[in-house]
Amino acid sequence: MYSKKELSQWVVAYCVAYDVEHVIISPGSRNAPLTIGFTNHPKIKTYSIVDERCAAFLA
Repeated sequence: MYSKKELSQWVVAYCVAYDVEHVIISPGSRNAPLTIGFTNHPKIKTYSIVDERCAAFLA
C-alpha cells in the first residue's frame, strides 16, 4: 500500500535509490502520505517519535 500522492511516492523512491535505510517520522496528518510510503516499503525501517525536537536529535 502506497500513498496516492505522486510527490510522496517520488520522495520514497529517491530515498531508496540513495540507499536510505532508516527514517524517523513524527506522526501528523500533514506528513501522512510520507508515513504511509515509508512504513510500507520493505527496504526502509521507520521509527516513530512523537516530539519533533526529540526526533531531530535522534536523527
